[in-house]
Amino acid sequence: MEHFILFYYILSFSSGVASTYLALLLYFQYRKKAILNFFLFLLSLSIIMLSFLLHEYENIVHIGIDMYANFIDLAGGWLLLCIMPFFSHYIVGVRITPVKKRIFIASGIVLSISIILLIIFLFIDIRVSEAIEAFILDPALIFYIGYCIFRNVSEYNSIADKTLKKGLNLFYITTLIYLPMHIAAEYSSRLNIISLPALLEILSFPTYFLIINIMSMLFSIKLHNRPAFIREKKLSGYFIEKYSITERETDIIHYLIDGLNNTEISKKLFVSIKTIENHLTSIYTKTDVKNRVQLVNLILTNQ
Repeated sequence: MEHFILFYYILSFSSGVASTYLALLLYFQYRKKAILNFFLFLLSLSIIMLSFLLHEYENIVHIGIDMYANFIDLAGGWLLLCIMPFFSHYIVGVRITPVKKRIFIASGIVLSISIILLIIFLFIDIRVSEAIEAFILDPALIFYIGYCIFRNVSEYNSIADKTLKKGLNLFYITTLIYLPMHIAAEYSSRLNIISLPALLEILSFPTYFLIINIMSMLFSIKLHNRPAFIREKKLSGYFIEKYSITERETDIIHYLIDGLNNTEISKKLFVSIKTIENHLTSIYTKTDVKNRVQLVNLILTNQ
C-alpha cells in the first residue's frame, strides 16, 4: 500500500508540473497578467505537493529528508499566501485599487518575515515556530481562502466568460468534496479510525490536486490560449477584430473601462445619450454580454 500511495503522489505531482509548465508557456506566448498569476498559483500548489511527496518517500526509505520537505512546504505556502489575493482579483477581472495593492504587498512582507522567523526558531526554540504557524500563518491562510471565495462569489454574476464560470463551478464543487475528506484524513487517528486512514490519505490532497491540475490544463487551453483583449489600457487588435468593434465603439469601451457613465461619455464624444445607448446595445450583442459590468469583466479577465 505504501508504494501505491507513493506512486499516486508522483502521478499527482507530475500533473502539477504539466499544468504549471503549460501555464508558463501560455504566459510567454501572450504575456497576460491573468496567466502569470495563474502560473504562480499552480507553481505554489506544485511546490506544496512536492513536500507531500518527499514526506511520503521518507516514510518508506527513511533517509532523513523530512527537514528539507518542511522547508519546501514553507516555500510553497509562502508563495501561495502572497499570490492568492492578486490571483483572486485577476481570475475574475476585478481591478486592484492602489490601497488594496499596498495592503497586499504589506501583508506579503509580514508573511515573509514570519516564515523567516519560523525557520530561525526551528533551530532555537520549536515552540516559537509552532506559535508563529498557529497564530500568524494558519489564520492568514484561512483569511485569504475566505477572501478569495468571497471575491469570486461576489463577482460571479458579473463574469461574462462562460468557460470561466464553468471552471469556477467545477473548482467549488471539487473543493467542497475534498475538504471533508482532508479533515477526516487529518483527524482520523484521533478518532481511532483504523481501516480508513490510508484510503483517506489517497483521496484527500493528492486526488484534489490531480483533479485541479487536469481542470487547469483544460481551462488554460480553452480560456487562456488566446491573445489579450487589452494592453496598456487600449483594446487589442485581436479583440477589435474578434468582435467586429468599430472605431466609435472602441472609444466608448475605453471610457467604460475608465468608469465613465453614459452622460459623461456622451459629453466626451459630443453625441447624444441615445446614441451612446445604441452603440452599447450593439457592443453587448457582438460580445454576448448583458451589461457594462459583464463587458468590462470580459475584457479585464483577458488583460
